[in-house]
Amino acid sequence: MTRDTTRTTKSAAKTTFRLPRPDDPAPNQRRLMGICGWAAALGIVGMLVGLLALVAMVRTTVGWYSPTVLAVGLAGILSTIGALASVHRHRLPWLLLGAASAALLTALALTLSV
Repeated sequence: MTRDTTRTTKSAAKTTFRLPRPDDPAPNQRRLMGICGWAAALGIVGMLVGLLALVAMVRTTVGWYSPTVLAVGLAGILSTIGALASVHRHRLPWLLLGAASAALLTALALTLSV
């Protein structure tokens, strides 16, 4: 790879993966309300699933459960944060919220199976 190609790749990555800046245009209000509403619903349901998982962790002696449900929960939280941070992107927030929903359903299924 030549030096110019490396520089072009780095600059493309900087523009593709960046947080919104103050000079960026404001996102559409309906879009912002949809993303924030979905994230809030994930947060509320996630708190309930987290409470159930905490009870399951105290009651069970299964060694794989705690690290697994914590990893799945962390993946869901990070996906939700990424969705809120990428609100200016076209499809990325919706994909990340879908991934967070899948993680939440996985955590719920794990919790109910123990």
